[in-house]
Amino acid sequence: MEIGLGGIDYSADLYEVKECFAKILHSDTFQRPEEQPLHFKVTLGSHEKWRHNGRGILTVPVYKIGKDLLNFKRKGIIVPVVRSRRIWMQELGRLKNKGILETLRKVPYQDPSLDRERDDKLQRLDVSLRIDKLQFGIWLQQPLPNRQVDFAVEWEKGYTAIGNAQLRIEFDHKIIRIQVGDPYIDYEAHSLVLKFSNIQDIWVGFDFGPYICFELLSPAIVESEWFNRTLTGIVAQDNRKFRKRVGAIDESHRSVGPYVHQVRVVLYQHQDLDEFVHLCEIADLRKPKKAHITADKHSFFAQKKLLQVQKELSTLTNFPWSIAFQIECLLHNGLITTDELSQLWKPIKNLADSHRDMAGAILRAFVQHLSSIPRNEIRVDDFLKFFRARPEYANAGLVSSPQEGLMACHHVTFTPTRMILEGPYVTNSNRVLRRYAGYRDHFMRVDFRDEDRLQYRWDREVDGATFLQERVGGILKQGFDLAGRHFQFLAYSSSALREHAVWFISPFHHPDKGRVDAASIRKEEGNFSDEQLVQPAKYAARLAQAFTATDPSVKIALGQWSEIPDMGSEPYQHTDGVGTISRKLGSMIWTELCKVNPWFRWMVEPSAYQIRFLGYKGVVCVDDQLEGVAMRLRESMRKFQVNKTAVADIEIAKAFHSPGTMYLNRPLIMLLEDLGVKKEAFLDLLEKAVADIKMARNSSEKFVSILKKHGLGSDFGLSATLLKLLSYGLGLKNQDPSRMLNSSFLNELVSCALSSVLRDIKHRCRLPVPKSWTLVGVADEGRAYIQQGLYKEEEVFTLQEGDIFACIQEDQNSEPIYLRGNCNVSRSPTVHPGDVQRVFAVGKPPPDMVCAFRNLVNVVVFPSEGERSFASCLSGGDLDGDIYDICQYHPLFFNSFEGPSEFPPVPKWSIDINNLKDGTQTVQEKVIPYVCDFIVEYINSDVLGLLSDNHLIMADQSSEGVRDKNCIKLAKLCDQAVDYPKNGVPVDITGIPRRLIPYKPDWKRSEDENPHNTDYYRSERAIGYLYRKANEAAHPPSAAQSVKPLPLDKHPIYNVLNPIIDVQLKDTGIPETKRDRVRTLLLRYYNELRYICATHTLSDRRGTLLTEAEIVVGTILAQCSQHRWRKERIYRMRLHSLNLVKEIKAEFIPEKLSDMSVLQVKRSLEFGWTAWKMINETLASPEGKNIFGMNSFSLIALGVVFDCLEHLRAQ
Repeated sequence: MEIGLGGIDYSADLYEVKECFAKILHSDTFQRPEEQPLHFKVTLGSHEKWRHNGRGILTVPVYKIGKDLLNFKRKGIIVPVVRSRRIWMQELGRLKNKGILETLRKVPYQDPSLDRERDDKLQRLDVSLRIDKLQFGIWLQQPLPNRQVDFAVEWEKGYTAIGNAQLRIEFDHKIIRIQVGDPYIDYEAHSLVLKFSNIQDIWVGFDFGPYICFELLSPAIVESEWFNRTLTGIVAQDNRKFRKRVGAIDESHRSVGPYVHQVRVVLYQHQDLDEFVHLCEIADLRKPKKAHITADKHSFFAQKKLLQVQKELSTLTNFPWSIAFQIECLLHNGLITTDELSQLWKPIKNLADSHRDMAGAILRAFVQHLSSIPRNEIRVDDFLKFFRARPEYANAGLVSSPQEGLMACHHVTFTPTRMILEGPYVTNSNRVLRRYAGYRDHFMRVDFRDEDRLQYRWDREVDGATFLQERVGGILKQGFDLAGRHFQFLAYSSSALREHAVWFISPFHHPDKGRVDAASIRKEEGNFSDEQLVQPAKYAARLAQAFTATDPSVKIALGQWSEIPDMGSEPYQHTDGVGTISRKLGSMIWTELCKVNPWFRWMVEPSAYQIRFLGYKGVVCVDDQLEGVAMRLRESMRKFQVNKTAVADIEIAKAFHSPGTMYLNRPLIMLLEDLGVKKEAFLDLLEKAVADIKMARNSSEKFVSILKKHGLGSDFGLSATLLKLLSYGLGLKNQDPSRMLNSSFLNELVSCALSSVLRDIKHRCRLPVPKSWTLVGVADEGRAYIQQGLYKEEEVFTLQEGDIFACIQEDQNSEPIYLRGNCNVSRSPTVHPGDVQRVFAVGKPPPDMVCAFRNLVNVVVFPSEGERSFASCLSGGDLDGDIYDICQYHPLFFNSFEGPSEFPPVPKWSIDINNLKDGTQTVQEKVIPYVCDFIVEYINSDVLGLLSDNHLIMADQSSEGVRDKNCIKLAKLCDQAVDYPKNGVPVDITGIPRRLIPYKPDWKRSEDENPHNTDYYRSERAIGYLYRKANEAAHPPSAAQSVKPLPLDKHPIYNVLNPIIDVQLKDTGIPETKRDRVRTLLLRYYNELRYICATHTLSDRRGTLLTEAEIVVGTILAQCSQHRWRKERIYRMRLHSLNLVKEIKAEFIPEKLSDMSVLQVKRSLEFGWTAWKMINETLASPEGKNIFGMNSFSLIALGVVFDCLEHLRAQ
């Protein structure tokens, strides 16, 4: 209903009128206390002179409430009064605008004080400060309060005599915008955009004028816009993509941009400096600090000096390429200037002569050293002092080397202005890299990211497509030069593309194959049909198979494998992506994997593997009907044709040896709540998780349980070591103090692990679910037995529609659990109401019938019956490696059932085959420019995260939740975004539904940069309650307790293990390991651990390091606005640290324990025990306090001791 208002005081504002009616409509007269506050709207009539004309309209979404309001007013029960004046009311009729009506019904009511506070800030910040000069440069010293420091100016432009420059704070966007350009003389303006989150510090002072120095974490964003652009009068259209992302303000800025990004501004008027400080306070920016900063021009990065650097690099061609790479790293990462480098050329060349094989590693350590200390001028003496302080580098054996299945890789990240270099450090190997193992430094992993290392995201008003075509497209198509080599685009893996990363190669000469370049490698990967080549995205996706991270396993002969037809009909085949292998072949694969990963020996032998084989990809599942060594691959697994060879490798992408823990997440919780699950069910799980976390501080059992559930500490064997200590009566808490584990480092590990778990609960609602698992999906092969005529239908036990089979076995020592009864089954991402389905688990198959899945463990078997595959009903899944959630936790069962989503596939992006022709022949290489265009468009249109966020917020704001028509539209767009890498058709985001209100739910607060109270509303959905409860539990985090290290004779571990080890080593004649051998190994460990801590941080801030506890636990606690970037960095860090642990363990135990004699095992035991004792003696000494790396090294040594003792006991 619309109600006319009159008699409103002219001096009253909109917010006062809204507050008046809020008190009335939200009183007990109109609604119960437990109900959400009624949303209503007030508009005031305009007036030329006053705020309004004294009249307005009150809109309420419920007609009856409007009638009651008018009746109560008429009877005098309620009297709306603003500024002592009564407001009269008159019915205008039912609301005709359905959009406003739906918004009022769906959107939660917002306190008008939030709008008032926000508008007040915007009004006070509506100020422009004129700029005299804009400068880019570098700090020659780290700025500190009240200290004179030098700012080296590399680019400068004045805007007083000619031109114009203004500084503004845009609070809504959380940025400071510096716009340069004069509409009277320039066609376009350029803007420098400084995000609040990117400003580390602000320094102010006077030096021939008032200046502001912005100490930035990463380069500012540069944009341009036309001064006199044509406007349509349609606000939504005129405010869309009117700015362009660019790489520089002008060409002179472009030349120095890759090396300098700190910003200094000289203001035009003295009084504006005080005004700027005041504006910072209003905008909740960090308070500017006073400092005396001198600014002088040095021309460190003039073209002449940069060319001289390249000339010097050309003299290193006879040395290992890694030396030249590290020199480029020093320069491109902003660690030194060209003048400083010129002083280092002679000592670097001397180093290359005297330590040819070690020079690259030494320079890499020097790069890491400079990145972890405050900025200061670098001199020759600093480099020589660094080298002399590390005599261990004289030993080539101290170079960290990758373990099997991994490779040392150089990394480059291209941002809009910079080239950031990292490495080499380990990454997963693949088919191509293994083939050219001796030429791995010719392969480069290249990432494309924004200045802050996050993925590109554009505001609505910014057009970034043209810029990406120039910057990213130019690099992909033309390649780049680095350290004397030219690199060209090669290919990508599917997972790398999601991270906007690709592989580049520098051509080289191979003794057997001659010149090897990108084209020759792509050619030897397989035969691609014209049908595949005219679809560039599909072609690239097929080529990506060769670059998927895999472990080599076994070879299989041509006669031992074959192709068989799929079951079901397209596009919903029951066996889409899954084949079979014999039990013998599965065991052979497992034996090979156990050699690479020794801890696999405790796992259950898998029933399924995800593989890459020639042109096939997907999952193979054990079929006990197959005899000998045999593999059957389905047609749906063949992605491209490869010439059949006599013998070929089966490459393993993943072995499914154990069930995963099922976790809730925000989208799944939102969906389950809308299907009828009560929010109390989720809150109960939260309370249990928080209670477990609290108990874990004092209970080894609980702490180990949390480590295992969340996959933490596994690289260092933390949970296994704690369990073994527990078996000796040693725990976090013990009635006997002599058996209590209590050290500062252990307390740090506990605090770090529990903080990580709480963080995931708070930011993502990541809650473990009891009686629930994640399993890879496979198909019931029983129908194939019948179709092949092996058995009659009545002899085979098969799954029917609505049935599944799953058998859970955690490890070799646990009993298998056959699931029986109702289950929820889902697959991430869950965005459609039908993405969670109810099924029946059949339990243990009958013993008197043939059953294809009887002996399968840790997989979920779906039926091969019906018109549509069950996997496709779960977010469009298939069986080529998709993981499914299986839930038997009854409180999460629901009674509202929805059909699966049915989003028709979009047409694939195709090109004209004639564009790929050379005469009558199709030339495969001609498709590569189109692949490059696709990568650029993918980076520009990778909006799955944005769509998922909008879907979740829309469901939170709408009374219809995930069933809202806009949520269904977003779910369809999410489905299209998931298939984008394969079909090449981007999501058109111009029609993305906008949020109902310009506010976010409070659960988004923790993910945003520089959050402000005025940006959020209180969410009344389950995820809102979970966020607030988790926030209470996570804040403030308890600090790790500091404990004085115990001397060896009082150390509980020593007192328990030493007698046992003495017995084992008695009469063996094994001499005690020399301490120098331990020190050498410790130094090798320390150097690589330090590099890991410096390399895998989320921030570019100089001096930022991960803690030793974060490395051991396998997490990063720093906040990041993009979960994908944090996840990627954690993955790289864990892979790097796992390789280091394996490498150090291999020094203690050089062979597989089962292949070693008893005497050899005892030698390893003695080595490990001596190392553990030596480290703990050092830690307990005055000089050993907090020595970096010793605690985690001690943990590795203790793990070695337990492995040896266990093996000896078993024998």
